[in-house]
Amino acid sequence: PYSVPDGFTPPSEQYRTAIDVHLRENWGKGSTYSPLGIRRVDYKTGAATAPIELWANPGPAKLTLEALCVEINVLKEEPWVMPRTIQEVVTKLNAVGITTVPMLAAALQEGDGANGHALNAKLAATRQRPFSASTIDIMVQLLL
Repeated sequence: PYSVPDGFTPPSEQYRTAIDVHLRENWGKGSTYSPLGIRRVDYKTGAATAPIELWANPGPAKLTLEALCVEINVLKEEPWVMPRTIQEVVTKLNAVGITTVPMLAAALQEGDGANGHALNAKLAATRQRPFSASTIDIMVQLLL
């Protein structure tokens, strides 16, 4: 993450995505909360700055892998333990050479393999635990 001149580091994209998801769940997609104003708040006084930056969720295909995990988690029947699972998923994907969401989308377009998907076959080849069929389905729903 970048810092502004006084050393303030704005929130990560996965944190921003989690806030966006929370607002969508409570006020509906397309509500007037977007874009999010990233502000600095003085913890002593509670005073907030004018927005340092405006951020709008660019959609799953343009997120980081970490932020995509937040979007996947929203659609899971049994949610992951967050934020711990984010690093587990990213480490697993990195082990098979997937470092970006477009690379994940390309892997999801490949033919069937172990456990019903080629991605899981790649994971098995590197001794990584495969994704559940429902998680693969959510990835496909979000990215293809």
